[in-house]
Amino acid sequence: MYKVYYLKDGTRINYEDLSQSGRYLIDLDERPEIGSNLEIDNNLYSVCMIMEHNMVGVRAFNFKDDDEVDETLESEFTCPYCGHIYQDAFELEDTGERTCTRCNSELEFERVVTVEYSVIPKKKADVIKIR
Repeated sequence: MYKVYYLKDGTRINYEDLSQSGRYLIDLDERPEIGSNLEIDNNLYSVCMIMEHNMVGVRAFNFKDDDEVDETLESEFTCPYCGHIYQDAFELEDTGERTCTRCNSELEFERVVTVEYSVIPKKKADVIKIR
């Protein structure tokens, strides 16, 4: 029997006992896989950890509707399916494929680099009046 605990984002995790970190949701007969998506009471959860004593940690997420999912161009690597932001995207190659660490969806990406200039006014030019 596997006990499933909801781990709210930003919650400090007690790696010895998930029951101290999260809210108990349900018991599972079979061991889930890391990255599996579970629907429990009409809510979606992604399995993010499996600990000793058959404790399973999950995080909540929501899939966007199919008509809302499209290619994105954002300042952060954001999954177009669930909106999860991949914090370590700076470590990735410039192009490639990866799986979302939250919802396990397959993604293809390309890093787009833009250049911007910050211009600071120093002194306006003089004007010579001629009559």
